Amino acid sequence: MTEEQLKQGFVAALNKLISKRDDIIAGLTEGAEILYDTTALEAEKKHLWGEMCVLAEMVQAAINENAHVALDQKEYQKRYDELATRYDG
Repeated sequence: MTEEQLKQGFVAALNKLISKRDDIIAGLTEGAEILYDTTALEAEKKHLWGEMCVLAEMVQAAINENAHVALDQKEYQKRYDELATRYDG
């Protein structure tokens, strides 16, 4: 293969790509939209954040109750540990 044939082949291939440019761009755009769709992850994040907030409130309530009411410390520690484990989850 000569250098001229190689140049002609390159130009022909490039022209072919350029003629299909819109199709290539559309395919890449569609792929990027699918690849970068974080809707499900954002919904899960929102759900988990809500759970964390509820658990944090429950932990704080348990601490406040223990500070103001005479509780069995073994039972309190068990309840606290369960909540903390769920929070760390």
